[in-house]
Amino acid sequence: MRRPKNAIQKLAETETNAVVRVLTTSINAGLSS
Repeated sequence: MRRPKNAIQKLAETETNAVVRVLTTSINAGLSS
């Protein structure tokens, strides 16, 4: 059974976006405080 590469890539992108969002939120919180 072949696993579609698109699914893995999409999952990786989703995780990356989540990490970036958390970092951005942390930076914004640090700047505003």
